[in-house]
Amino acid sequence: MQQEELRRTNAELESQAKTLKSSEEALREQQEELQQINEELEEKASLLAERNRQVEQKNEEVEAAKLAPRLCPELARLHTRELTRGGRNRATLAVARRLVAWLLAVDRRGRRIGRVPATPRRPGGRT
Repeated sequence: MQQEELRRTNAELESQAKTLKSSEEALREQQEELQQINEELEEKASLLAERNRQVEQKNEEVEAAKLAPRLCPELARLHTRELTRGGRNRATLAVARRLVAWLLAVDRRGRRIGRVPATPRRPGGRT
């Protein structure tokens, strides 16, 4: 009688062990899937962070192009000329291109960028 009870208990324990083993394997597979998903999400997050930095930089460049005509008479003339030809976006883009050309020229020469001398402006935005 005791042996029969021990056999039943042993059979139950073996059944539970098999169930635990299969559950353990399923959990390992789920963990691997989650790790892969986590790696993909981290990669996407780094790509988004890089894209955000690029967008911020573009915004700063556009703001510089919008501010530059107030500080430099040559850029103010360029901005005014392009305004008459095609509107604000065209004028801002022309100023931005000129700024980039100047920066590249300075960079090629290896000189430091000096401060643009401020010129006094009369009311109405003309020098």
